Amino acid sequence: MNFRFIYCLLFFLIGIASPGNSQLYINEILACNNTINYDPDFYNFSDWIEIYNAGPANIDLQNYYLSDDIDFPEKYRITSSLVVNAGGFILIWIDENDSANHTNFELRSAGEFIALYDPSLVLVDSLTYNKQHPDISYGRKPDGSANRVYFEEPTP
Repeated sequence: MNFRFIYCLLFFLIGIASPGNSQLYINEILACNNTINYDPDFYNFSDWIEIYNAGPANIDLQNYYLSDDIDFPEKYRITSSLVVNAGGFILIWIDENDSANHTNFELRSAGEFIALYDPSLVLVDSLTYNKQHPDISYGRKPDGSANRVYFEEPTP
């Protein structure tokens, strides 16, 4: 039996069963940002993910993790306070710059897996996506739903 599949299934089920985690979503990604969103910190067009807080309370993402490797959930730890307001969104740059809201890895435009884990390394949300096209994002519509679409005009 494929242990990677069992591991993914287990984390998926834990994420569904845990009501405290179901309010944060990887809501939208742009894995091939050529001209859409300018990163003022590093003066370029970096890839990004948008996290949506569907819950009634603000959530600080400090000590949460992001990873593009199912076998290494602690790949990037958010080390500073990064608050997602209730009903709000936050943008995290996925660009290998490893500072503040910039991760230590990049998204692959050819497609891959991306996940958000809580401080206990419990899966909060994940997304597997296929090949992405320049300046077209992929995400949930409406916000927080299971329905995923391509956005010709990204909406971070």
